[in-house]
Amino acid sequence: MPARCIGWPTASGDADAWSCTLVGHQVVSADGAPYDDGPDSPIVVLGDSFTGVYELMDCEHAGVSAHIAKDIGYPVDLVMSYGGGPNVREKLLHRGVDKLKSKKLVIWMMTARDLFDHAEGWQPLDKK
Repeated sequence: MPARCIGWPTASGDADAWSCTLVGHQVVSADGAPYDDGPDSPIVVLGDSFTGVYELMDCEHAGVSAHIAKDIGYPVDLVMSYGGGPNVREKLLHRGVDKLKSKKLVIWMMTARDLFDHAEGWQPLDKK
């Protein structure tokens, strides 16, 4: 998704001194239907809010999971959490063992700062 920025912020940080336009490219099928994630897919994209920004809100159907699915020609399952990159794995585990067993590939994406400076820390998994 290309971004185009016009101008630069002033030394005072005046937000009105510049503007940016981000163009999201929606993924659609040949008949024009918007892409939807497939919860039964053997491929899961696990991530923080950055994986859901353009998939679940804003322009929709234009997020990371949609573009991965388009490029590989196969739907993927998106499991994401707002502000919880390291701990989103709990959401996947809460689906149950049977759902987890069907997954063959996990693509785990999060902002780099969560690797070393996550506010909640990396919580141990609840092994029930």
